[in-house]
Amino acid sequence: MGFIDRFIASATFNVTKVALFRRQNVWKSMIYLMGFVLIMGAVGIFWGWEASFLQFRELWAYSGLEVVDTRSLMFSHFMVQYIMVALDLLTHLVIVSAIAFAGARGYRKMRDITFKESWNVTAHGITAPILVRTVVNGLGINLPVLIFVYWGAVMLFCMLALRGIVNLPVDE
Repeated sequence: MGFIDRFIASATFNVTKVALFRRQNVWKSMIYLMGFVLIMGAVGIFWGWEASFLQFRELWAYSGLEVVDTRSLMFSHFMVQYIMVALDLLTHLVIVSAIAFAGARGYRKMRDITFKESWNVTAHGITAPILVRTVVNGLGINLPVLIFVYWGAVMLFCMLALRGIVNLPVDE
């Protein structure tokens, strides 16, 4: 399946279709996860560039550091945004791996689900929550509880998809 099919299946929370991704190469899921997080990070930077740059400039002036030209300040701001997206990607890789490990261990008594299968399914669970997070942040709405709702939705998706795998016939 192509990346568009993966996106549509996971954005609509179609757990039965995502359960079919479990046996595919883990690199496909990893590239999907990394590409999607990076694209959504770039979209978030684009939408909030002006507001975040103004905050960055105020923070720079408040810190007492020497004021540099606007071009250098913009480059510094871009690098900070780049680092934030890289940290977001690293966070996603670590937490998706932890959720996949817990899912693989939790359903092991009902059916032998490998970590690879669980990781492939869990990696697709970020699609709908990250779309909502990007839109909410792009609108400038600050919801402190959003991080818990975000990862809760990913865990719920993983649980439903793994339950779907458990309910599949054994010969699949």
